[in-house]
Amino acid sequence: SPHGKFLINVPHGIVAFVGIIQKEASNASQVLEVCKALHDPLTVALGIGFVILTIGIVRAARSENSHLPQWIMYFNPILIYALVMAIYFAIPSIGNYLMVAGFNFANMIFLGACWWALRKNEIT
Repeated sequence: SPHGKFLINVPHGIVAFVGIIQKEASNASQVLEVCKALHDPLTVALGIGFVILTIGIVRAARSENSHLPQWIMYFNPILIYALVMAIYFAIPSIGNYLMVAGFNFANMIFLGACWWALRKNEIT
């Protein structure tokens, strides 16, 4: 949906915008405060949504009525994002690139695991 694309691109766009402001604007500190006031609540809301959806995924995988294989819960987005954070602190030269799109990367890994299970007929 157009709204989903907007929410995915907003944090990345704001990061680029902040970089341009810092480099070019004469009143950068004032503009940065306005950007921060708009960006921080969005980041918190997206983070809370990410956690709630991941909890739902894990609960669904663990339920007795689930068609998901049990191993899928080990690829849940929160665990993958924690791994991205660990890489960020352990190997900053690689972690810097992963952290920028950490939520997207975590979801990509989870959906890839689901696709793998579907291809192997583990999801009925």
